[in-house]
Amino acid sequence: MLAKELVSEVCPAACSDTTTTGLIIRGVSAAVAGDIISARQALQEVQAHSDRKRFAADILALEGWIASRENDWQTVIRTLKPARTRGQQPRVVGRLPVRWLVAEAYERLGDPEEAAVAYELVVSPSRLSVWSSLELEYQYVIFYSFAHHRLVLLYSKMGRVEDARRHWEIFAKTFTNPDPELVPMVEEARRALEEAEAKVSS
Repeated sequence: MLAKELVSEVCPAACSDTTTTGLIIRGVSAAVAGDIISARQALQEVQAHSDRKRFAADILALEGWIASRENDWQTVIRTLKPARTRGQQPRVVGRLPVRWLVAEAYERLGDPEEAAVAYELVVSPSRLSVWSSLELEYQYVIFYSFAHHRLVLLYSKMGRVEDARRHWEIFAKTFTNPDPELVPMVEEARRALEEAEAKVSS
């Protein structure tokens, strides 16, 4: 859902672009939509471009998105974890979606500790490039509240009540006017925290 929000701002206009940037956007958009064939075709075309080395981090991000849509979460981690906080900055995709995919991968694989570490990076401005106002302004706003929501659930599940409460307070303050289909997220987080608090006090 977050990825759909992100690519909706740049497609379909950019998706007719045959430059490396356009192909990366096209590939990510296709992967988000579940069109793995088109995503892989875009990836193949990008890899044939002479400037592909400049976009190495974005190519890894595209590979990670494809793997996520194939439920190959181990590949997501293996491909994207090294790019989570260091290395070349993704020129097109940005670092925040990479961090989110890694966090989701750990969560899907049943590793809440590592998932929490990765989601903490999503809400942290650590090592974000300032060249991209899209990343620092648009992406950060999109991912921020959702990451705090995941952290409330994860920390509640792990019994780390203080951490869960800290993220709940931020989430409750920032997630103030959600779309109707997102309203249940608030109750989900509140209930998870209350259940964790009840276990600690019992």
